[in-house]
Amino acid sequence: MRVLSEALELIKAGLAKNQYYKIMNYVYKEAFSDYYMIHFPFYQNDTDDLLQGQKNLTNVCLSLLPSLHDKRVLEVGCGNGVQTLYIKEKYRPSLMVGLDIHEENIKLAESLRDNNGHQNVEFLVSDAQEMAGVESSSFDIIVNIESAMHYPEKDRFFSEIFRILKPGGSYVIADILSKVEHKNIFFRWLERRLDQSYWPLDSYIKGLSRAGLSIDMKKDITSDVLKGFELSSNWFANYTGSGKLRKSLITLFAKIQIAKHKYYLRNFSRYLIFVGKKNSGRQDSINERIIQMGS
Repeated sequence: MRVLSEALELIKAGLAKNQYYKIMNYVYKEAFSDYYMIHFPFYQNDTDDLLQGQKNLTNVCLSLLPSLHDKRVLEVGCGNGVQTLYIKEKYRPSLMVGLDIHEENIKLAESLRDNNGHQNVEFLVSDAQEMAGVESSSFDIIVNIESAMHYPEKDRFFSEIFRILKPGGSYVIADILSKVEHKNIFFRWLERRLDQSYWPLDSYIKGLSRAGLSIDMKKDITSDVLKGFELSSNWFANYTGSGKLRKSLITLFAKIQIAKHKYYLRNFSRYLIFVGKKNSGRQDSINERIIQMGS
């Protein structure tokens, strides 16, 4: 009965965002005896396992930024905190803060931080579209990897990036964008169930510009991510969980998710990285309007 209950939870997780991340954390812990990042893999070598593929994607994104060393870095949409802790350990910012809307994710992130003795790492429950508790002009760098497709009001998110970055501060956003205007009824229904809001490229460019954020680089990594998924047949070779039936259910769930992601990337969407800075000219304009209002 317990395995049947787990099977039902896995099915529900594939159709609801609020359960998806909880179940993915369970799947990782059950299959690998550890928690992994919750984003797609990026191909570099045929020997890459899932976690290495995820690290590859993080490294590619951060390689496009100025050095994070001794900087104040905010990760928006940090999920379970595994990527946040990886960034702190590898890139050595002076302060690393992870922000996520799901309290359960933040509790897990804090537990992983405390259990591993990480210093100068903080976690915060907050909405990316209104980052309550984060002061203006307080971070040098903002990182957002594979989370923004869940934000229906991306203009608010972009404005928050502008507000929070220090003058001249940098951002990186890795997101899945729509390349097809019309999808069939099933996929439109599925996106609503999963709270997914894919923007086309022109809307993204205009939105970042409206917020006063420059786009210094945009990089399409769709083919590298798809190639990363091609290695998925080896990911569960060293499954550490108990029970053949449970292993079969978890492996089947993973294969369905991977097939869905690959189908989307081949037919409906593309994976882009945006890198840019806070436009100081926009801030000067805002300051002028504030002075005029007060005079």
